Amino acid sequence: MSIAYIYPPTSVSVAFPPGAASEATQQLILTELESINQNQHVPIIGMASISFASTSVDNSAWVELTSTVGASAVKKAQIFMSSGEPLLLGFGAASSEVAQAYILPGGNGFIDLEIPANTRLSVKAVNVVTVSEGALLVNLLG
Repeated sequence: MSIAYIYPPTSVSVAFPPGAASEATQQLILTELESINQNQHVPIIGMASISFASTSVDNSAWVELTSTVGASAVKKAQIFMSSGEPLLLGFGAASSEVAQAYILPGGNGFIDLEIPANTRLSVKAVNVVTVSEGALLVNLLG
């Protein structure tokens, strides 16, 4: 038996394959799929973004994404990136950044990412390229 995951959780009708059940039971109504979205009740405590058209990113230096994540520690992040190049996400003061995660082309979706309160976030390219198109959007979750 295969399981279908539907996001966002909604009520849907799923037909059984022909001949699998009587006419009266051809439809199965799915009303809850609790295991689908374990992030649905996680509050957004901050946001960060960068437009590569106005601020290009390369592999030679870190570029500030946000000066601080705020007064609360971050437990997860939701990441979308429209660039086709991978980036590094770094934590720390200017010239002291430490790479913590890759940001993949298209984005990472939801990831567990422990970021201490008041931490500065920066990015830089993984490859020898200049990223000058697209955007990076990050929701910081508590």
